[in-house]
Amino acid sequence: MAQSSRKPVVFGQTPRVSLLPEKQRAEQVHEKTLPKLLLALVLSGVVAGAIWAAGSLPVILANQELLAVEAQSQALLTEISSYADAQQALSAVGDRSSDREQITQTEVLFMDLRDQIVAKVPAGSSLVFISTALPGTLESAGEAPAAEGSCAATGASVTLTLSTPGGSNGLVAAAALLDGVSELSGFACGFVVDSRVLGDADVTVAETQLRFSFTEEIRALRFAEGVEK
Repeated sequence: MAQSSRKPVVFGQTPRVSLLPEKQRAEQVHEKTLPKLLLALVLSGVVAGAIWAAGSLPVILANQELLAVEAQSQALLTEISSYADAQQALSAVGDRSSDREQITQTEVLFMDLRDQIVAKVPAGSSLVFISTALPGTLESAGEAPAAEGSCAATGASVTLTLSTPGGSNGLVAAAALLDGVSELSGFACGFVVDSRVLGDADVTVAETQLRFSFTEEIRALRFAEGVEK
């Protein structure tokens, strides 16, 4: 059964009858509905804008942070490039230091060594000759080789001539000098190369040649890292 399209009757109210044509009544309804539709459209736009803003804000913030990081990275690269000359200089200094250490790794301070040996010369005797050499340079300099290799030098060698008044005192003074030099740092061994007496019957002088060998401990190592001398 179809429902009736009649409006329900309300008792107690003043009867109202619209005498306007159907078209005008539709226009009135349209005029009342249009503001609501416009308001709904505006609200929909506001909601859509809010949703877009909420979704775009993290992207905008991330882009701004990315731009700041890129600017900072560029500034750091610029600063690093300004230190290129200093880095090249430091590299050159490092190379020179390495070369210096390699060149001086066999260096011996012979002046200091000579002074230490002179301090051990017995009273009354004196040195009339002294020569120093690194290992492997004696034969090329015309010096006599070490005694059958029994006293080979690995750090340095010293050859000297000791002059002592009195022919019989030469070997005694040489033994005393040998004992004194044996106390020096790096001493390996020593021996008498030759001894002879010079002069006449009234005045004689004994000249004794000695050879001392020293180990690597005698090296200065002035520029070696981690080495204290």
